[in-house]
Amino acid sequence: MHAGYIGIHTVICLLDEGIRVTILDSLDNASTKYVEFIQKLNAQDDQRLKLVIGDIRDQILLGNIFANEW
Repeated sequence: MHAGYIGIHTVICLLDEGIRVTILDSLDNASTKYVEFIQKLNAQDDQRLKLVIGDIRDQILLGNIFANEW
């Protein structure tokens, strides 16, 4: 999920449904204020939201994310 406007609103909907979400973003074109906003909304259940800062083209990073996925 991207930490931009549409991605963050999608994250809110998924969290409202009880779905665990991993955000993968380089934050090059996104503001950290959106991520901070989501973290405040999700403060009651930190286990449902994970932020990974990185590039989706990084195959090693993707392998690690999926290998350690909850």
